Amino acid sequence: MLSFCYYELTSSEVNDEILSILKKYLHSKEITEAEKSFLLIPLNINYSNRNTERINKRLMWIDELFAEIFSQVKENISLDIDYNRVFEQIKYHSIFMINRSATYMRNDDLFSREIVEKYPVAVDLAIMTVNLLESKLHIKISDKELGYLALYYQMEIEDEKRGNPQYHKVAIVGEVSKSIQNLIISRLNETFQGTTEADVFKSSESFKKSSERYLIVFSTLPLESKDVTTPIVRIQSIFKNDELVSKVTLSQVMAGISSQQVKFRIQRFEERISYLKAVENLIDTEISTGELLPEFKLDWKKREEKMSNVFQNGIAIPHMVDKSNHSRILLTVGILSKAVKYQGKEVRIIFLIGIPQNLNSKLSKILSRVYDLIFMISGYDEIYNNLLEYDMDLPLTQITEGI
Repeated sequence: MLSFCYYELTSSEVNDEILSILKKYLHSKEITEAEKSFLLIPLNINYSNRNTERINKRLMWIDELFAEIFSQVKENISLDIDYNRVFEQIKYHSIFMINRSATYMRNDDLFSREIVEKYPVAVDLAIMTVNLLESKLHIKISDKELGYLALYYQMEIEDEKRGNPQYHKVAIVGEVSKSIQNLIISRLNETFQGTTEADVFKSSESFKKSSERYLIVFSTLPLESKDVTTPIVRIQSIFKNDELVSKVTLSQVMAGISSQQVKFRIQRFEERISYLKAVENLIDTEISTGELLPEFKLDWKKREEKMSNVFQNGIAIPHMVDKSNHSRILLTVGILSKAVKYQGKEVRIIFLIGIPQNLNSKLSKILSRVYDLIFMISGYDEIYNNLLEYDMDLPLTQITEGI
């Protein structure tokens, strides 16, 4: 039986023509209305040329539906994106997605796993959208549809980012020629899409007297890393993209911690503990200190049932919208003494993330950097191992030492 929200997009003339052809191949001369609808399903679940009048009528319904959906999404998380533009991108896709769901058809899963890993905020928006659609239309939308919706959301998020270029300030310590200084600035602008300015210090002593906060420090002189809370890189690292990107990303997250845009904590589990119990422990600790509300744990459990938060290379990223009204990103790292198995994958490091309900443009940018840092740790063995051996008495820069 078709759901009430199923809608035939082909005209009655086209339907009659197709059914008359199909009758020639059917044993029964009479076709019931239910059978007619069933036979026409393939024409109404994937996009191609359709009767304009029926499409336009359906678009009016979709417009009203998503106006209500987006209103509720914005109540759950306030993000600086243009939902009208999102709707323009997804409106046709949504018509056929709803028809597929109403007929229990499943779309091919082309890239949803990649999107889950690379665009977690967009995925959260997609999950909220799907949950609301399911509730309003009384249908079950395949998880495979999430990837498509998340991609549309991510395109809009990226458009917002491009409209707000970043400003960077770096320090250069040592006898460095003007041409090398210009090269550093040019390389940073090219890699991180922004405007970079550099303060140059001839000696380590003059640099230490500066109270300025720098994104990164390039140095030809030895500097004591324990006295500097900004990542230090060698001048030649300007030609080594991995090292440069990793240390700049770390610095951006550290700047967020310093400005209280990121609430950062690390917790070790010396005893053997399951993945789910470890996450519950991390959440309970944050609830006890007032950083999270109890409903965060309930929301996380529901999400864990819908989609795994465990990724490759021994990391898990349980994350949910935090409705505590704290204007910051919560980043709590749980380090397990030994890897544990969950859903066939090993977990050694857990990154618990609380995404503020009011995610303004500044917090959105720092959240992107937090995810960049996490996946950088996942893909860089030296940084991953440094985090496993994390010393609570040393600054966070310790995780990129030796790379």
